[in-house]
This record gives sequence, C-alpha cells and structure tokens, in this order.
Amino acid sequence: AWYLRGMEKFMFDLVQNPEFVEALLKKIYKVQLGLDGVLIEAAGEYVDILRLSGEDMGSQENPLISLPMFRTMVRPHLEKLWGYAKEKLLAKNPKAKIMLHSCGAIRPFIPDWIEMGLDMLDPIQPMAKGMDPFGLKADFGDKLTFHGGIDAQHVLPFGTEEEVREATRKYIKALAPGGGYICAPVHNVQGDVPPENLVAMRDAVEEFGYYPINC
Repeated sequence: AWYLRGMEKFMFDLVQNPEFVEALLKKIYKVQLGLDGVLIEAAGEYVDILRLSGEDMGSQENPLISLPMFRTMVRPHLEKLWGYAKEKLLAKNPKAKIMLHSCGAIRPFIPDWIEMGLDMLDPIQPMAKGMDPFGLKADFGDKLTFHGGIDAQHVLPFGTEEEVREATRKYIKALAPGGGYICAPVHNVQGDVPPENLVAMRDAVEEFGYYPINC
C-alpha cells in the first residue's frame, strides 16, 4: 500500500482515514489473490517454500505500527491471503511451507503470524531490538522455522573472517538445535561484502551446521 501512497502518507492514512485504508487493502488483496492463484496453479508442485510479499513492519528500534492497529486493519486481509495461498499450495505440494519476509523489530507480531498459519520467518535481523536468537528459539522454535540471521549491516561487510565465523556459529547454536533454521545472510548480499567473508560464512556452516549441533 505504501508503494502506491508513499510511506509517510500511508502512515497518516492508517490514523486519519481508516475507511480509505480498508478499501485500498481490499483492492490489493484481490489483485494479490489472483496473482497467487495463477502462479501456484502453474508451478506449485515445484515450490517447496513460497515467500510471501515483503511486509516490513519494523524499524531497527520498534514496530512501525501498533499491534492493535495490525490486528484491526492489516491482519484480516493478510490472514485471508495467506490462508488461500497455503491451501492452494499444499494441494500441489503437501510438504510446502509459506515464509514471510519482514525486517526489523517485529517480535510483537510473531504470535499473531503463527496463528495465521505462517511456517517460516525471514530474516531475523540481529541489530533490531528484541530479535535475540536465543529468545526467539525459546519462545517460538517449536512452531516456526527461522531463515537468515547473519548480519549484513556490520559483520559481513566490515567484520573479519573470524568475526563472521563466530557470528555464524552463534546463530547456528541459537536456532538450529532440533531443526528449524536455514542459515543465511539477513538480506541480499551487497557489493561492500568481501568475498572472503562469504566464504568464511560458508565454511562456518560446514564446520558447525551438521547434526547433532555441538557448537
């Protein structure tokens, strides 16, 4: 919605013009429903993980909207869309999972997302408030698979190879026991990341990432 309105305008809309927001989200829901249906029908049998649209609901410090606002204005549309996509995908591939991308400090939303049928969460942003991997695993690890976690703000671009190795080891230790972790950078790798650091991350996965986890 904020692509259409601009971020600042849409944030004001949520507070000042909720009727317009409801109408806009209904329109977007219908368009996305049609796209999902066509794509899953054509290729669903080959899809193991369906990455849902990016719904970045957090800044580095806090959620971008309140939990009550999410539940009232956003959740009803996403819940219907996710339910439709998941049901249609599972009919094509019973082992498939749905994954949401949402950056930032989004921990308050996680229980709702689990209730809404989410299987996997991306990216687990290390520098964001409340996203400690050990706490996430303890609270949600039996219900959710985590994807990402390796910091692309500081460690991958500016850290030493040893710092990359230790960061990778930490996230494997925190999130991998019992399953439910796909080790990866938090986002697309940018041009400021030395190739040696990517190799160091890969080597750390080879060193620490096999079961039983012992790191």
